[in-house]
This record gives sequence, C-alpha cells and structure tokens, in this order.
Amino acid sequence: MSKAVELLREIRDLLSMQASPLLDKRGVVKFLCMGKTSIERAEAEGRFPKAVATPGGPRWRREELIQWVKTLKPRRRKPRGRRRIVLPVESTDASRT
Repeated sequence: MSKAVELLREIRDLLSMQASPLLDKRGVVKFLCMGKTSIERAEAEGRFPKAVATPGGPRWRREELIQWVKTLKPRRRKPRGRRRIVLPVESTDASRT
C-alpha cells in the first residue's frame, strides 16, 4: 500500500512539474540517439543539462535537451593525411612529338 502511495505521489509531482515532459536516463539515450557513454562524458564535463531530482531518480526536461542539442556542432571527419596532387609530366624528348 505504501508503495502505491509513493508512486501516486511521484505521478502527482511529475504532473505538477510537467510544463515539459521528463525523461529518465534510458529515455534520454533513446530520445537523443546518442551513446550512454557520450552522454555520461558530457555530464562529467558539465556540458549536459542538469537533472531534476524526483523520487524515482533523476529526470531531464525534454525542452532543455532539445536546446542542448541545438548548441552542439556537427562532427567533422579529420583528414587522414595529405592528398597528393598528380601533375601531368611533359615529355622533354622531342623525337616523340
């Protein structure tokens, strides 16, 4: 019975804060289509939005996640070495022309 009351309180709290839906860690990974380790790395560096403390654990606001994604730069491939430009070699032999 107390577990049911606790769940009802959590639902009430979530609905009262629900100007935007809240996502748990699994929902964040699924919503952003990013790896869990890259999200944890961003959290450790302090670049990830702060979580809202709820009785069921930390939750993130969907709107804050969308704003954070907009600040990210697209990933660019690093060049893998110099590209060689091949120039046509002119023949110095006059007999062939």
